[in-house]
Amino acid sequence: MKGFKCDMDITELRYGHNPHQNARWEKCDSESGFKINLLNDTSFSLTDLQNIDLFMRLICHVNENVIFIIKHGLLVGAAYGSDSIECLFLCALSADPEASHTGTIATNMNLNAYWIDKLLQYPFDMIVSTAITLDAIDWINNNRKIYSRIVHLSKDNTTKNLSNMYTLIDGSKITEDVFVTKIASLNDFKVFYTNRG
Repeated sequence: MKGFKCDMDITELRYGHNPHQNARWEKCDSESGFKINLLNDTSFSLTDLQNIDLFMRLICHVNENVIFIIKHGLLVGAAYGSDSIECLFLCALSADPEASHTGTIATNMNLNAYWIDKLLQYPFDMIVSTAITLDAIDWINNNRKIYSRIVHLSKDNTTKNLSNMYTLIDGSKITEDVFVTKIASLNDFKVFYTNRG
């Protein structure tokens, strides 16, 4: 296991699991190569970061276009395999439209200003993408009445080990390497459908 070195950058979060709980984000150099860039707001909640973390962990193992909808750290919708953002979005949303409400939509597809504007018409708390165009960034900067947080995840091309760190109640930390098996495609998962009606 690799040693853990961290020059800490500490940010206060809007809140923890619940609005009455305080939380902070202790940022270190990313072992995964990802960097979280919040484009239009100044703060995250604990749940926001859990949603981003789940997306980053999933996206490392997918080689296809994909859209995930995540809420409270749980995957509530997913679609993959099309070059159409609209097709993937509608398919992922149809998995559970109620649970998607005020969740996070995350994709590895290129989001331009048109698609940022289109996705903002839905009640998502956060839009996350690994590819946001310059026209989208200009559009975000010129539109101050955006209520959803928009996040760009940049990733360097180096391969780094993933690790988990746990803080114990006495303040000591445990770091472990993450063992992952390469997923060839989302077809490697079994999908179960339920009828809610």
